[in-house]
Amino acid sequence: MSPQFMSANILLVSENKETARSVSAILDMQGLPPVIHVENSKQAKSLLIETDMDIVVIDVIPGQDAGIALATELTRSRSTGFGTILLMRRDELERSRYQTERMGIVTLQKPLDGHLLTQTIHLLLNFQLRIQKLQSQAEILQHKLEDDRLINRAKLLLVEKLKMSEEEAHRYLEQSAMDACVKKVKVAREIIRKYSGKHAK
Repeated sequence: MSPQFMSANILLVSENKETARSVSAILDMQGLPPVIHVENSKQAKSLLIETDMDIVVIDVIPGQDAGIALATELTRSRSTGFGTILLMRRDELERSRYQTERMGIVTLQKPLDGHLLTQTIHLLLNFQLRIQKLQSQAEILQHKLEDDRLINRAKLLLVEKLKMSEEEAHRYLEQSAMDACVKKVKVAREIIRKYSGKHAK
């Protein structure tokens, strides 16, 4: 099992202690970390302020909409990308299917199928890993674009202030970076500061 899965934070919101024991036993059998169990939405919200969760499992009490309302509220307000799973009876599941699917909330039918629960958790955790990698790649690309912008700005200043050709400006940046054993963007920032009188941002 992936090391990331072993350290995953899984929150279970359930008033039913038997459900909490059942979910904990299922996850333990599959080598997943123990669930963090709270009994109501107030405790769940408080905990989510303090701790980043990867998965939130909500046990919906038959005849009550509190669990669905909590899942909807958390999904709308979440700042981190945890996955949300609702455990529901068949009739409750059918009644709220449109609302939950539209919000990207996964619903599982009770009585609980242990294999389906762990498979769903694995899929959600894998999806989150992919999202994190994409976000990391996007950040790297954003930094590269910003560096390129500064380098091009520095080249234009060299062309304007020192009457270099674009090719000469390019070589000057590369050579200066090599001589000082620094990245080109650092040289570019110095050129911008020197010739424009402004600090590069």
